[in-house]
Amino acid sequence: MEAKREAAVAAFPKEYEEQYKVFFQKLDEQSKINSLDYCPALQIILETTGDEWATEQWMSRAAYEGNAAALSYMAGRVLGNVPADKLQAPETIEAYKMAKAAADKGYDPAGVDVSICLRYGIGTEKNETEANKQLLLACKGGSFETRFKWLQLSQRLSKFEDKDRPEVKAEIERGNHHIVYYLSAFAPDSPTQVEWLRKAAEKGNAEALFTLSSLSSRIKPKDSYVLLQEAVKLHSAAAMFVLGTALADPDPSNEFTKEAGIQKDEKAGIHLVRLSSMIGNSQSNMALGHAYYDGSHGMQKNEEKAYRHYAAARRARNIAGAAAEGYLLLKGAGVKQDKERGTQLLKMAADARYGRACVLMAHAEYAGFDGSPDASKAAEYLNDAAVLNLPEAYVYLAYITAKGGVNLAADPKLAENYVRMAGLDMGDKAQTLYDRLMAEGKWEPHP
Repeated sequence: MEAKREAAVAAFPKEYEEQYKVFFQKLDEQSKINSLDYCPALQIILETTGDEWATEQWMSRAAYEGNAAALSYMAGRVLGNVPADKLQAPETIEAYKMAKAAADKGYDPAGVDVSICLRYGIGTEKNETEANKQLLLACKGGSFETRFKWLQLSQRLSKFEDKDRPEVKAEIERGNHHIVYYLSAFAPDSPTQVEWLRKAAEKGNAEALFTLSSLSSRIKPKDSYVLLQEAVKLHSAAAMFVLGTALADPDPSNEFTKEAGIQKDEKAGIHLVRLSSMIGNSQSNMALGHAYYDGSHGMQKNEEKAYRHYAAARRARNIAGAAAEGYLLLKGAGVKQDKERGTQLLKMAADARYGRACVLMAHAEYAGFDGSPDASKAAEYLNDAAVLNLPEAYVYLAYITAKGGVNLAADPKLAENYVRMAGLDMGDKAQTLYDRLMAEGKWEPHP
């Protein structure tokens, strides 16, 4: 550990030392109150470096210097989504040790993670007795997050009727808004759900505020916008994504954007999306992946960063992320080409009925990323995408049908039929897109 600490310190940019001290102090404050809110610390990283990927370097150093919240953060990046075949992998074992070190320092959220690992044998041997012990120890600090997790893991909280259990009722009376928000999802009807969402919001639950904002966005856009802003102030990652994308690229045809009076502020919007991705929001990862891939929204084109964001989204079980990561692996863009892994990810996404995965696979075949173009196979994948309700696939199919290619004879009349089929859903946009592709003489779908 000492060697890793020295290496982390040596690799850290010297010009950021003063900001790092403030960052470490924020993490210390977080550790002392057993909070899971990393935003105050993450804000410092983003404002200092302008790079959301600098988080790992800053957190690694803080972890090796013994900060409990940083240890828990680094552990959580691995323990959050451990595949069945990686339960005892070296990186999983190392993550468990970091979580245990954080728990031993009195950081209760890490104690919950340790309990889960012991219960299911993640990075350590199964030990239910020790798992229960660690969970009870974590609850002694009294933080709302850990008490909520205790009720869940001990099966005291799994349905709406559990609100009347003495231990659940006592926590609600203490102001535990996590429990109130959780119970709202199990409410027997819509009015009751809204009632419980409001209770959670009044107690300071960011996700309840965001959900209420979403529910009222069409009915009362201005009120919805106020709730959304409040959710952002309380660091809801989902709210940051929604407000960030709205600010970065407001849609003038969107009633919510128009009625709420949202004005374009690309810099502030992208900042929120970046911060949201640092917390772990996969939609933000996808948005940033697209921005880096295109070089849009003030971002420099960077396929390596695009790939990292798509991969992060996939690890969070985002099917669009899996497809985009697979496509870049097939293409060898921002990452070493790996046709086998890329195909596996795209097929997984296609099997989940994600049409864009079929479009991306089609382009990989048509362009011959493996060295052997096959227009016939590309046409098959585009037909599959169209069946999965992606009408633009018919336009791409029209293009390759008009042009022809390896194993596919050109057929301009059939191409015109495909454009008309796309037009049933896309209207005039289908012909416009087709004309553009024919004029450019190429097509390449967006990940």
